[in-house]
Amino acid sequence: MKLSSTLAYGIIAALSISSFALFESQGHTLILALAVFAIALVKIATILNGFMHLEWQHRPFAQVLTGWLVVVGAVLAGGMFALPWNS
Repeated sequence: MKLSSTLAYGIIAALSISSFALFESQGHTLILALAVFAIALVKIATILNGFMHLEWQHRPFAQVLTGWLVVVGAVLAGGMFALPWNS
C-alpha cells in the first residue's frame, strides 16, 4: 500500500505519542514493553513504505527485507521474555 508522505508522517507522529505514553505509564510490565516494541516495528515499516519510497511489493528482495524485519522482531521479543520483569 502506497502512503502519501503527509499520511505517513501523521501515522508516525501518532505512533510515537502512543508509544511514549505507554512507556511513561506506571505499569512496567512485559505486555507494555512488547506493545511499545510492536509499535516500533510498525513505525519502521511505515518509514520504509512512506518516506523511503520503497514499494515492498514491487522489489525483488521484498521477501528478504520482510523476513529480516520478522527475525529481528522475534529475536528482540525473545530477549524481552528472558529479562526479569516486575509485575
